Amino acid sequence: MDRVGGRVDLLKQMVGLFFKETDKLLPALHTAIAQQDMVKVQRNAHSIKGSASCFAAPPAVSAAVRLEFMGRDGDLTGAEDAYSLLELEIERLRQALTTYLQDTPHSSVSGKKQD
Repeated sequence: MDRVGGRVDLLKQMVGLFFKETDKLLPALHTAIAQQDMVKVQRNAHSIKGSASCFAAPPAVSAAVRLEFMGRDGDLTGAEDAYSLLELEIERLRQALTTYLQDTPHSSVSGKKQD
């Protein structure tokens, strides 16, 4: 909430974008791993890392960084396991964000809580 100035509406927009982005990027990353496309592995993992970092989620960021470096270094040894971990961490983050938003009082655009 600090990163969005206490604005629940802005947080909801960011979460929605994160969900859309990861719905697109995770399958693209998995395909890139299967095709041994190092550039796409690095690019997709980098994008996922950036998205997850907006929510201060070190486990998801770390998992994405691992795959980003694999793509950068041209060595996908262990990439399937790394992808499985990333997928798990992204799902954990998605669940945490969903729960947080369900438990957070709604606010107006000004950030003031509504009754």
